[in-house]
Amino acid sequence: MQKICLITSGRADYGILSNLIKKLQLKKNIRLYLIVTGSHLQKKTGNTINEIKLDQVRIYKLINFKKSSYQEDITNILSKSSQLLKKIDPKILIILGDRYEIFACALAAYIEKIPIAHIHGGEVTTGSMDDTFRNCITKMSYLHFAATEKSKKRILQLGENQDKVFNIGSLSLENIKKLKTLSKKILEEKYNIKLKNKIALISFHPDTLEKKFSLKNIKKILSSFKKFSEYSFIFTGSNLDKGGEEITEYFQSYCKKNNFFFINSLGRKDYLSILKLAFVIIGNSSSGIIEAPAFKTFTINIGNRQNGREQSKSIFNCNYDQKKFIRILKYIHKLKKKDKYFKNYPYKGHKNAINKIINIIQKPISERYNYKIFNDI
Repeated sequence: MQKICLITSGRADYGILSNLIKKLQLKKNIRLYLIVTGSHLQKKTGNTINEIKLDQVRIYKLINFKKSSYQEDITNILSKSSQLLKKIDPKILIILGDRYEIFACALAAYIEKIPIAHIHGGEVTTGSMDDTFRNCITKMSYLHFAATEKSKKRILQLGENQDKVFNIGSLSLENIKKLKTLSKKILEEKYNIKLKNKIALISFHPDTLEKKFSLKNIKKILSSFKKFSEYSFIFTGSNLDKGGEEITEYFQSYCKKNNFFFINSLGRKDYLSILKLAFVIIGNSSSGIIEAPAFKTFTINIGNRQNGREQSKSIFNCNYDQKKFIRILKYIHKLKKKDKYFKNYPYKGHKNAINKIINIIQKPISERYNYKIFNDI
């Protein structure tokens, strides 16, 4: 029986990992230890642990998350995940992405000499702290599952062993192919709303490299929505980065005043169902970069948070300039032959990516403590 540990810190990584988790739990020769932390345990971000419970996934332990400061959160998670990993002593730890909570778990595993399998390494988001956390996780990891060929090359540039770096594509897109999305009618009945023919999904998170967070820029964009009365605007809550709570509270108030629809967390299935129905997603969420083009939904990517990510032609970048934003949205409306904007998409949903990951992590571990060196200059 191989002991595998997997840690999820929020709705974003769980949505991508959910099918992998379910498949691991069905394997007779694997015992999966699922640890849940981060925004999953926060009421202000929708208590998304309930989504895990609805999936009837077995949870091993929770790492309480008070959301005080980056430093205190990292210290808390580092200490508690270290204790749990020492107790479990798994063959390998599976983690995804670049959140600071995940960075703390990776550091704990590295200190405890537990090999790490990292998903979605090698990407670039120069507009957020996540970029540095992601690269630090890469240097601590034993196996690497990249989502694009460029990401794989970047991981190799960091000095990683070529035999342990794999381009498995985007698990999110593999999940989408298997997902039965909800119809417009079902969503209207479920949320007691009436949706117009055109839908805009709004998802903003803080630009974490800003010295001081301010809502001023986001308000500039929102103030232009009154010019587009043909739209139903659907807002979701922000994440737990500094300033995220402020965004969520403002969205709640703004939607109430303007009769727009707000829900803190839609859950993976409902979120993707609305994303599929939407004409455009507006904000700075990675879902606008990775998932939206797969549904042939346009993206207006605002600000710097996603700077550096590989993009399809369906993604239009804009700073916090109201006039420019309005021009872009009007331009998208007038586009003809829209399908060409969704071709040559950098993210692919590779067949059997989940099975490939499971087969690779079950192979013997050559080194418990894997030192990395760069090629000689």
